[in-house]
Amino acid sequence: MAEHVAGDKTFLQAYYNIEGQLGEIKRQLRQRGGYPYDLNTLGVALQAIIEGEFESGYQKAYNMLIDYNIHPQELFDQSSFNHMSGVVRPLLQGDFSSVEYGDEIPKGSREIQAKLKPVQERLDVANIMASLSANCLRPAIWFELLAFAAKYQFLPDKDCYIIAPGTMINFDGEQIVPAIYTDTKGRRCFDFCSLPRRVTHIMLLAIVPSD
Repeated sequence: MAEHVAGDKTFLQAYYNIEGQLGEIKRQLRQRGGYPYDLNTLGVALQAIIEGEFESGYQKAYNMLIDYNIHPQELFDQSSFNHMSGVVRPLLQGDFSSVEYGDEIPKGSREIQAKLKPVQERLDVANIMASLSANCLRPAIWFELLAFAAKYQFLPDKDCYIIAPGTMINFDGEQIVPAIYTDTKGRRCFDFCSLPRRVTHIMLLAIVPSD
């Protein structure tokens, strides 16, 4: 990785270019019609850049070979979860009677590509589907969320949930979706959460449709 030292010609050119780009962002924020894009997405992207994470939003891809014939309980065990709710247990046992949509699991094995979208606003189903559709993506189902957790052994910080909006259950009048997260006790959890939900950070797991 190239290092640029303050004062050299390459550094100064990059500095002035970046300064101009930041100035354009501030100009858009101040304009009379308001910022033309989503402010929460801008904030997430800028914070990622500050921390040196240049692959943000939908840019980074997670490739997985998923065996959709594997028993869900086996996937759960591979994911090293140590906590789940009573809502999850029927799914792991193959009972999808409570699922409003997203209960159908493809057959066989497939190579898929998953992406994560960080969002910080309150969500509803319409916003989720519109956002994914605009980016030519489909929402992940609960089985794919399990497969993602099994392969990458990845969980976000304690104030962040990764959800699979392609599956939804109506529970006591609330729409809830599968989520993985680390709770305040440090447990790896696979659970369902309600939408919209007040958490610090939510990430959507989405799938790139195959041709």
